[in-house]
Amino acid sequence: MRLSEWRKIAFAPGPAKFMSNPRPAPAPEAADGAVGLPPRLRPRLHAGAELTLELLRIYSAALSLDIESIWILLCVTQQSMGSFVLDPDRAKVWNGAEVVSDAVRSPLSRRAVAERTGLPRETVRRKMAAMADQGLLMVDDYGGVRVQSSGWSVGALEDIAARIEAAVEQHQDRLGVSAGKVQ
Repeated sequence: MRLSEWRKIAFAPGPAKFMSNPRPAPAPEAADGAVGLPPRLRPRLHAGAELTLELLRIYSAALSLDIESIWILLCVTQQSMGSFVLDPDRAKVWNGAEVVSDAVRSPLSRRAVAERTGLPRETVRRKMAAMADQGLLMVDDYGGVRVQSSGWSVGALEDIAARIEAAVEQHQDRLGVSAGKVQ
């Protein structure tokens, strides 16, 4: 199967179609050097892979970005928002605000993004420039990058959040997560 065909199938909505196998599965037997896995680990890992692919599909469809750009955007988003979403005192002030000041949102350097993602710095620079041109990212006077505070459609962001929530809920049982606790 060619890579382009695999991508179309792998990123199609719904369960993976390329994994169907008409042959019956052989009886499990230990291969030389094989590591035995606890009974619930393999299904949880599979559910995690499915959830990750579904989240990538959601971002890709909503933002028309490739996987590397999504990865970069998520790194910048996590840094920009983490400083006020995760701090309880700042969260009280900013989580309910319609607009969050640029001074509150922490920037991230291109170098830091390259280090976090493992992508070449030139790739990160090029993709960040394209996302800045799209209005998704902004670069400050010192070269720090943040998620753009304007230009986002609230309706589109609510749709992305709803799709993410639905995907996570769909996979909770298989991941062994219930009411925020790992089983």
